[in-house]
Amino acid sequence: MTPRAHEANAVAAIKHVLHACRAYAADHDDGAYPPNLATLVPDYLDEATALFVDDGSGEKLPLLYFPGFHTDSDPGAILIECPVQYTKNRIVGEVGGHVEALVAE
Repeated sequence: MTPRAHEANAVAAIKHVLHACRAYAADHDDGAYPPNLATLVPDYLDEATALFVDDGSGEKLPLLYFPGFHTDSDPGAILIECPVQYTKNRIVGEVGGHVEALVAE
């Protein structure tokens, strides 16, 4: 698989998990995102495998998660990040629901 294909898979994985995080927050009165990603399984994600991405060599690494946010937090704050940089981009999921490819510094 090419680096761009791995990156596309990471974007899809983060979108899927970010959607689950937002559903979790919507179901909680305080709008809090989950304390950790494992909390999403099985009510918001069918399997824990959704929380991992391929590192490019076949090894699965967990998505990076930054807890403590609420739905009213800065929408541009990074909630989830891909642990692997396949190209010059960092793939991140933001509190507001967007997934972006940020050029790494």
